[in-house]
Amino acid sequence: MILASCSSGASSTSELATTNAGSTRSAPATDTSPTVLPSIVVSTTPTTSTVEQPSSTTLTPATDTGATTVAPIPCQSTVDFLPTRSGRRVLLRANGLTGPSPTIVVVHGYTGTPTGIERFVELTERANTSGIAVAYPEGSPTPDGGFGWNSGAAVMATELVDDVTVLGEMIDAMVMSGCVDPARVILAGESNGAALALVAACEPQLATRFMRVVLAMPPSIAACCNAARTLPKRCL
Repeated sequence: MILASCSSGASSTSELATTNAGSTRSAPATDTSPTVLPSIVVSTTPTTSTVEQPSSTTLTPATDTGATTVAPIPCQSTVDFLPTRSGRRVLLRANGLTGPSPTIVVVHGYTGTPTGIERFVELTERANTSGIAVAYPEGSPTPDGGFGWNSGAAVMATELVDDVTVLGEMIDAMVMSGCVDPARVILAGESNGAALALVAACEPQLATRFMRVVLAMPPSIAACCNAARTLPKRCL
C-alpha cells in the first residue's frame, strides 16, 4: 500500500508541476514551486526519524520473548533401540513426537523379533502420525532362533528369566527417553507375548502401569492360575 501511495503521489506531483508551469506564464508573480519543495523536505525528515526509533525499541523485546516461550523439547527418539539395566533392549518408535505421549507396547511371540512383529502388525506409522508412540520389547534368545518370553508355560516359552522385571525395566527406559507418558501405556501381546502380557497384568508390580491389556492368541491362562495370582478386572 505504501508503494501504491508513492506512485500515486508522483503522478499527482507531475500534474501539479504542469499546472504551475502554465500558471507561471500568465501570472509570474505567483511563486508556488519554492513553497512546496521546502514543505516536502521538512515533513519527510522528521517522519523518518520518528518512525524508526519506536519501531526498533518495540520489536527487540517482542522477538526475545517469543524465542523464549516457543521452544519445544523433543523426546529422545534418535536411537531406536533402548538398552535396560539388565542389558535387554526395547525398540521404541516415536517419529515426529515432541514430548511424553500415549504408548502401545507390543510384545512379540515365541521365536519372534521386535522388527518382525512391527512389520506384522503395521502399527508404527499410523500410531506415530496420530501422536502415539509404539514400543516393541525384545525377549531372550530361544534354542529355535529368535526370542521368547518366560510366561510359565511348559512349551513355546523360555525359562529361567524374570521377564516381568525386565518388562518393568523396559518401561522405565522408555519413560526416561522423554517420549512415553507413564500414565498412558497400553500393553498388547501375541501368542507367547500375549501370555507374558497376561502374567504382567497379574503382577502387582506391573499391573498398575497399564491402562489396558490386549491379548492376541494367548496360549492359555494356566500360568496365572497355577501361580495363585488374581486376575485384574481389566483382563476378564
